[in-house]
Amino acid sequence: MPTNKLVLNGTSVASINGSHSNRANKRGAFQIMETGLTGKVVIVTGASGGIGSAVARKFAEEGAQVVLHYRRQRAQAEALELPREQSLLVGADLTKEAAVRQLFESAVKRFGRVDTLVANAGSWETRDVPLQEMSLRQWRATLDAVLTSTFLCMREFF
Repeated sequence: MPTNKLVLNGTSVASINGSHSNRANKRGAFQIMETGLTGKVVIVTGASGGIGSAVARKFAEEGAQVVLHYRRQRAQAEALELPREQSLLVGADLTKEAAVRQLFESAVKRFGRVDTLVANAGSWETRDVPLQEMSLRQWRATLDAVLTSTFLCMREFF
């Protein structure tokens, strides 16, 4: 069984030993289950956004050490207020190979390894442009922000 976990768009691609927490028993009451995440090191890209911050918070609640990635919104990542000994904030442009490498190096330097990658970072184009009017520059920027960043993080993770 793999020792790493990779989550892409909510789908577990590889997994670590453990189970989901907060499953309902026959009476409908929730039981806290051991997830095996205590002490695991998790990088959450896009941790300054809504989904990323919720994911990061849940991993921290399960006892994981969480690397909070942000691109420009450091204040939102800091607002999670995770314990310092359990978290690390790292700003990076994930479309750049050197920045991705530095993200992982920072995680390893602080926590010794990376067990899980949640490739959550991405962006939503704010300009509503019909495809036939979209510039090549906008197209490439969107692909880089969503696909290239995920590719570079996955490559560095494995």
